[in-house]
Amino acid sequence: MTRTENTNITGEDLAGGSLAVFDVCDTLYFSNTTHDFVRFAADNKMSGIRRSIFHIFNARISPLFWLLLVMSRLSGKDIHKSLNIGLLGGMSSQEVEKLASKFYQEFLSDKKISVSHALMHDARKAGHVILLCSSSIEPVVKAVAEGIGADKYLCTELEVLDDHISGKISHEVQGIKIGNIRERFPDDEVALAVSDNLSDASLLAAAQKAIAISYSDRASQFWKDQNVEVIDLKQ
Repeated sequence: MTRTENTNITGEDLAGGSLAVFDVCDTLYFSNTTHDFVRFAADNKMSGIRRSIFHIFNARISPLFWLLLVMSRLSGKDIHKSLNIGLLGGMSSQEVEKLASKFYQEFLSDKKISVSHALMHDARKAGHVILLCSSSIEPVVKAVAEGIGADKYLCTELEVLDDHISGKISHEVQGIKIGNIRERFPDDEVALAVSDNLSDASLLAAAQKAIAISYSDRASQFWKDQNVEVIDLKQ
């Protein structure tokens, strides 16, 4: 692992801001948390039929996986994510929240990215509000926020009908995080933003201090072209 210099956060770095914003998937944890959570639910709670459907959608040896991937790229929509969320349909919201807490404790705890958690520690010590802003689903992000003591969170919200998950998304934040933050917290400035997502470029551009987590030379160059500090985690 290589990393740029001066990634320690100080009060001077964050002067004048109030929010320290962190992505979750592949920023705080080595995980696509929505996908991994649905797999966790399939293995622990779902019927054999739903479990089989999950693996048909997501196994790389399945032709359907590659077809869905091509369709996602052509449409600009994450079809795998929508289908996986659909498999949660019919589960009670309370059951899903309990399962998400178990997922955090048993699965994510071993996938922590230490460098970004250190940045979070520094930001909290500097007196800033920790905001998780992730396109992962609310039960997972809520469990992570509670587990690490984040102050607030924004995420993809699931439709709930009669206290049960419908299997549909009611609000998606991917690609529009900064707009959501400004709408929800109009009086707060973004002091720090940390993410690995290229789609979060507008969020990082709006922050007083921006740090990108990178897993490839292409991503590193993308961020460097925008004068964003890079932490390189590629193997």
